[in-house]
Amino acid sequence: DCGRYKWLICFGMLLMLHALGIVYVSLINRQATDVLDRLLLEKDQMQVQWHHLLLEEQTQSEHHRIESLARQHLQMFRLPPQHERVVLEP
Repeated sequence: DCGRYKWLICFGMLLMLHALGIVYVSLINRQATDVLDRLLLEKDQMQVQWHHLLLEEQTQSEHHRIESLARQHLQMFRLPPQHERVVLEP
């Protein structure tokens, strides 16, 4: 009889260890999912920032291109501040 209870106790302990392992793996899985969610959110924010920077770069390069074309093809240039005149409507 004593041997039978030993196996039953051993089996019960193994069952408890297995249950604790499942709880531990579930905890690790939740933590990893939380980290993944935060990283995906950060990636999305960086992607939005990247698109804004690309738009800003395109805008600035377009102004530079127009200014360069005006200088080369139309011989236009920016007046020094002392030669600028402000015209006001009455």
